[in-house]
Amino acid sequence: MRDPQRSREQAAQALNRAAEAIDALRAQAVPEPAPELRARNQQVRALSRQLTHRYHWLAELQRTVALGDDADLARAWSRFFACYDDFLEALRQARNELEPGAGPDGVPVADPPANGGER
Repeated sequence: MRDPQRSREQAAQALNRAAEAIDALRAQAVPEPAPELRARNQQVRALSRQLTHRYHWLAELQRTVALGDDADLARAWSRFFACYDDFLEALRQARNELEPGAGPDGVPVADPPANGGER
């Protein structure tokens, strides 16, 4: 296994990046939105809650990496980064869902063709 101290530092850095990503997502909510933005704000809050739930699991695993003994570090490291990968995938999906023009599943919504598709 690599240097235990370096592994612990990298896990802490990854946890900090996860927290920053959640904060950035939360910042997308408008404080006093116009009626047409309320649904988007609700979506931002729901996605933030989901990511925060994942973050708590990630933080618990990071504590295991930080406080565990060197003999168990490889297993703790593996579990932490598997959870971190899941977090990153959930974050990617959340960002896709919030892209302008994306539907609730993150798939872009195309405008219907003009004239019913006739040329």
